[in-house]
Amino acid sequence: MSLQEKYAVDEYDIEIKRIREEHTARKFKTGDRVFDKVNPSGTLKEYYESEAREGFKVYVLIQSKDDEIAVGVIRIKFELEGVSEEIPILKGKAAIYWSRIGVYETRRGFGLGRVLREYFFHICRSEVVKLEKPLWIYLKTRDKPKMIRFFKPIGAAIVHRYDDPEWGKSVVMAFIVHPRSRKVNTA
Repeated sequence: MSLQEKYAVDEYDIEIKRIREEHTARKFKTGDRVFDKVNPSGTLKEYYESEAREGFKVYVLIQSKDDEIAVGVIRIKFELEGVSEEIPILKGKAAIYWSRIGVYETRRGFGLGRVLREYFFHICRSEVVKLEKPLWIYLKTRDKPKMIRFFKPIGAAIVHRYDDPEWGKSVVMAFIVHPRSRKVNTA
């Protein structure tokens, strides 16, 4: 079964691709002013540049009938030498940091966030199988029930609460992915 079939992306006539230079002119805006600060141009240009500059891997959701926009983005960073941030449960542990997930403002409400979430989980499982050891997966989000509910289906649990100067009340959510099972352990 292909990823397209597995994650029902054919239903939306879309593809998930690793970002390339040819995608940089595509528009991308979620409509959330704080979230969209990372790409002030309103395009994928800054996401593409963050790969080289900051070591992120960026995947884009492209709708084949629309070459003007990207309908979704996920951005991740492999921290296989250990998490350097001051998050007690994660400090020094090999992890994947899920930095961003976003859907284009006019494409929200169609399940595309779920498609991106499931694809991200597939990336994590692939990396864990390749490394043959468990990995922590963590993300930061606003401390809002809607956001927390979105990440619970993949096993994410709150491991840290903090005040972010831009986002306000925020949480770190994390879970462990094991190489030889489908089991996900939360913190």
